Amino acid sequence: MSDSAWIPRTIHQVETEERGSRFLASAVPLGASDDVKALIAEEKDQHPKASHVAYAWRLSDSATGSLSEGFSDDGEPGGTAGMPMLKVLQHECATNLLIMVTRYFGGTKLGTGGLQRAYGGACSAVIKSITNESRKPWVRLQRCSIEGEYQHEGAVRALIADSGGMVFDTCYSETGVEIHADLPNKHITEIRNNLPHFLRLKLH
Repeated sequence: MSDSAWIPRTIHQVETEERGSRFLASAVPLGASDDVKALIAEEKDQHPKASHVAYAWRLSDSATGSLSEGFSDDGEPGGTAGMPMLKVLQHECATNLLIMVTRYFGGTKLGTGGLQRAYGGACSAVIKSITNESRKPWVRLQRCSIEGEYQHEGAVRALIADSGGMVFDTCYSETGVEIHADLPNKHITEIRNNLPHFLRLKLH
């Protein structure tokens, strides 16, 4: 992934219109454990009278740097809905993001070109609504564990938080505590060099 890649902090929604059809675009932050199909099903449940719910998504693995992505036209002519939206996500360097565009048909057919412009435009509109303050940079993470005695748990958690890392598990034993976390890859060497002698860091 590019260093310029970004992730949205919150959900954003924008409505556009094209020749009587309404297009409701939703930008939803996407995590590794999120089920895209379940999110689409929920959107369809909320809009039972909508004619289509097309979507596109991108998800980066912060540990490996690998990227997965996909899209669906949801019944629109092939290549007229999901693909234009995915191209917008790629162009904008957005990741860990699901864009859903829910269409209410207005009675006028838009044609292939019109559909591409409508869906791509709706996707662009909702992304433009995500201000710089609502974006955070995508960061490559390294899975690791930090060990210490019980009284050092606070220091360990503070170290992880200060580095921009995230705790995902904590193990207690007779000898102390071991905290498992994802730390920003670019800061690992600095963290290791500045680690207090009573803390031990292992990479996984």
